[in-house]
Amino acid sequence: MTRLKIKAKGIVQGVGFRPFIYKTAHHYKLTGFVKNTSSGVEIEVQGDKVEKFVDFLKEHHPPLAKITEIKVSKIPSVPTENFVILESEEDVQRDVLIPPDIAICEDCYREFNNPENRRFHYPFINCTNCGPRFTIITDIPYDRPFTTMKDFEMCDDCHREYTDPNDRRYHAQPVSCFKCGPQLKLLNNQGNSLEVNPVAFAGEMLLQNKIIAIKGLGGFHLACLADKDQLVLAIRKKKQRGNKPLAVMASLNMIQHITCLREEEQAALTSPSAPIVILKVPPHPLISKELAPGLDSVGFMLPYTPLHLLLFRYVDKPLVMTSANLSHQPIMYKQNSDLLALADYVLTHDRQIHSPCDDSVVKIFNQQPYFFRRSRGYVPQPITLSFTSPKVVLGLGPMLNNTFCMLVGNQAFPSQYLGTTDNLKTVNREQQNIDQFCKMLSVQPHITAVDKHPNFPNRKLADNFPQSKLVEIQHHRAHIASLLAELQEDGPVIGIAMDGTGFGDDRKIWGGEFFMGSLQSLERVGQLKYYFLPTGETAIHQPWRYALSLLHSLYGNGKPTSHFADKFTPQSSSVLDIIKKQNIGVFNSSCGRLFDAVASLLGIGHYSTYRGELPSVLQGAAERVSVDSKLMQKSYNYSISFNDNYLVLDMLPAIGEIIEDKIDVCLKAFYWHFSLAKALLDSSKILREHYHLNKVGLSGGVFQNTLLLEMLLDMFNNNNFEVLIHRQLPPNDSCISLGQAVLAAKAEVRS
Repeated sequence: MTRLKIKAKGIVQGVGFRPFIYKTAHHYKLTGFVKNTSSGVEIEVQGDKVEKFVDFLKEHHPPLAKITEIKVSKIPSVPTENFVILESEEDVQRDVLIPPDIAICEDCYREFNNPENRRFHYPFINCTNCGPRFTIITDIPYDRPFTTMKDFEMCDDCHREYTDPNDRRYHAQPVSCFKCGPQLKLLNNQGNSLEVNPVAFAGEMLLQNKIIAIKGLGGFHLACLADKDQLVLAIRKKKQRGNKPLAVMASLNMIQHITCLREEEQAALTSPSAPIVILKVPPHPLISKELAPGLDSVGFMLPYTPLHLLLFRYVDKPLVMTSANLSHQPIMYKQNSDLLALADYVLTHDRQIHSPCDDSVVKIFNQQPYFFRRSRGYVPQPITLSFTSPKVVLGLGPMLNNTFCMLVGNQAFPSQYLGTTDNLKTVNREQQNIDQFCKMLSVQPHITAVDKHPNFPNRKLADNFPQSKLVEIQHHRAHIASLLAELQEDGPVIGIAMDGTGFGDDRKIWGGEFFMGSLQSLERVGQLKYYFLPTGETAIHQPWRYALSLLHSLYGNGKPTSHFADKFTPQSSSVLDIIKKQNIGVFNSSCGRLFDAVASLLGIGHYSTYRGELPSVLQGAAERVSVDSKLMQKSYNYSISFNDNYLVLDMLPAIGEIIEDKIDVCLKAFYWHFSLAKALLDSSKILREHYHLNKVGLSGGVFQNTLLLEMLLDMFNNNNFEVLIHRQLPPNDSCISLGQAVLAAKAEVRS
């Protein structure tokens, strides 16, 4: 009789893996056991069909499971009569992967809507295929005592399901019901609990134009009717959010009614991860124009928890569903005075959130989800690398769109989106989550990688790891490295990094960079031409200042400069003086700032209330041109120099032509996009010829602009380039932490 020991690693806990093994073993009439360990799942099987069992296991698994490694060894047979599931065991090595939080599954949805089911309309219904995971886990192995459900003792009915290997809720750690589970309550904005039906009353108040804070999987949302301009503006004021788009939650029928939903978009909305999906939205009475000012797209998500589904039984309209936080600060996940100040009422419950987590955001590009934010539903799933690091590396990430990344062996664990680390609350949240990842992975970093900018606030977190070696990684090299790492590309490539701001090796501000190389070494071989950004950070929020600087570079004190300056008197007088003296500001090669300036020169906007606002509105204007105009493919001029093996791309001639062109603003916006795409193609052709490289990688926040990206892919493909774009991470600064970690790991191997 043959007996095998099988060790499976990956996402194999909290996803119904042991019951799956139990049923499969019984199918093949095998004896033995299965148990959770801190490094995955251990199985011993004995019988005549053990090889068939292994073959089946390699090809089949539960819907949410992900096996990254299977080790099989033959061991001596022992007398056994049946196959059992043993208690979890903790060992020294901790390699188990924690599953992400998952939207309500079809089975639970049916039970939730079945009046005959004991969990009919139960706001916390879940099973091994759905519900909270990452946000409630406090330690591993993934068992109830190591989750925030430890506070709720199961009733007899739930315990019977929990201990029955043939039940869908076998060892579903968050399992509960009305008798034994978390309890809802509704608070007013003084923090007092009201004796009402919490969800029904919350729904009634929403219909009476109130703002409700709702506790979700990873934190609180602020909700209000999505068709009321004054409510949307009130939420903006409370959150200090400016014009940044707000997400909407609605049923699938509502979304289909409001938008022209494509098949790929519906697939993303209804996927187990249930992200926010950015959709084109024509003017509609159910959608306030204040949700995304200047844009014709809105982020939609489905009600992904049973609590949300219950709320929509009382509200038959789309709801704004935006994270409860002040601008740049992390999502709130505990009830406190700051939360009460944002809402009229709070719909909450007593199941604690251990790891707060924002909603993920995607846009469908080339029939696939293209990340703008990777968080709930995806974190903490790792990215498998093409190499193994002998050291544990922590990448602390950038200041904007912050994430961190823990690199362990051949796996990189990017964190959830954390926000902007220009404030102490976000820096502290980052440390809190780093501590949690260290605990889950049972590691401490040997190397800590930070951005090269000396003043990034989160750099101080490296001080909390005094035994860890500190390594500085340049921002844009990290962009290209993250792209290569997630795609398991060994290079070499031509890397194009286009974004808003990054501290350069020469202490100037970079943001339009060309690199050549691989994860071993990335050499800067080109750039957008430097121009003076007067008053530094202020010009980022007031892009007319940079527009004025570019005009001065083109025309000196001539009429175009003075005419534009007159719009901003009296401030423009002092700004012009600074431009002439170049005494307050910085030289920059930022592509993002060029988009800002073009938008200002076209009159689209002169002030930014959030990063990327004017480029997004400029893209929206360009996308409104007719199909016939798009086919014209008119290009403005630009210049490219290539001297001493170094390329400089100058887009200033194009900006001059934009000003002088007597055509519609939307056409100008479109031709700007086309001109930049063509300029990047021509630059890449020069680098291809010189370095004999045919592979181009695109990273940086500018490539969230899917119009520009589509143009680039068409041009590069038509000119026989192989193009690499992000698929597992956003192209924006959220990918930086992975790039930091892998470059630091590679540098350590070389040293």
